[in-house]
Amino acid sequence: MFKINFFVFSDFYLRKNNYFIPELFSFMGIRANGLILINKWQNPGLIAFVVNHYFLDGIVFSGMRKMLVEEFDEIYILDLNGEQKKDPDSFANKGAWIRIKVLAAGVFMNFVLGWILMVVVFGIGIPEAIEPSSKLNPNSKIQISEVVKNSPAEASGLKIGDEIIKTQGLETVENIQNYINSNKGREINFKIKRGNEIISIQATPRTETPQGQGALGIGLAEIIIKQYPWYQAIWNGLVTVLNVIILMLETLYKLIIGLFSGKSELIAEVTGPVGIAVLTKQVATLGLVYILQFAAFLSINLGILNILPIPALDGGRILFILIEKIKGSPVSQRTEQLFHTIGFTLLIALMVLVTFRDILKFIK
Repeated sequence: MFKINFFVFSDFYLRKNNYFIPELFSFMGIRANGLILINKWQNPGLIAFVVNHYFLDGIVFSGMRKMLVEEFDEIYILDLNGEQKKDPDSFANKGAWIRIKVLAAGVFMNFVLGWILMVVVFGIGIPEAIEPSSKLNPNSKIQISEVVKNSPAEASGLKIGDEIIKTQGLETVENIQNYINSNKGREINFKIKRGNEIISIQATPRTETPQGQGALGIGLAEIIIKQYPWYQAIWNGLVTVLNVIILMLETLYKLIIGLFSGKSELIAEVTGPVGIAVLTKQVATLGLVYILQFAAFLSINLGILNILPIPALDGGRILFILIEKIKGSPVSQRTEQLFHTIGFTLLIALMVLVTFRDILKFIK
């Protein structure tokens, strides 16, 4: 029961807070720049009754906000002389810099949230691999860092993150490697700690091994939990966020190249909501620190995707504002609306496709 509740809590946190907190920051940017806020799902005829009234949706719990004239709707006001004028509080009538700030606020908060989570991780203690020692270290644990596909390890059910329980004769990485190599072709037994469970695993090391692989097909790492003082945690968290951003941009570049060449293995690794839920369940078994790390990486990933010049996302909106600044006049609403509509349709189609593939993959 605890495992199920812990997974549900973890999945709720990852899915909702990674959207709600950045949207909350966008909301703060909207109000700080004097923009009127309306409930996104209200009937247009009721706008006058809900402007600048805020709520938290207890079911969806993500920041649903809309600004006047954000969705290409034209709203006018009458001055004291009865003349019709565009509402000065609408998003479209604000300066380019204000509009960019509002659109980028949520993206910025994605990165800040990732940084805060990593600061917490470094503060409470982060798992770090150390140089394997030939002597017993009572403060370390031996963890599986890699499971090769189609290997005896994969067939036995071993998973990345499993901790091999130290027993007499199996106290170091070197001991375990010698134990595996001396029992090729014979069944061996491991006691594994996975989350809060102790599992017995049987596997048979290969007598002939593919090049670059071991007899069992696993990678081993000696892990310690290292805590950092608050000032180091702040700096390490920032460095981690920057490294993750660089890594994700490199991965995205390779993915795009692979889409055009049809040769990238990364395409098969793209996952959607179903895949994220499965990953969350797997991470939840490893403990709180791993959940926080996963949440941080997910938040940074969302920030990067949202700032890219993709139609219907904030980056796509910012792109049109920059074009407006360069050419000296805004792009026609019809053109921009068509651009975002097509982009949104393609994004939904991609999400459906990836979700369908995830379902098939996890069913198998």
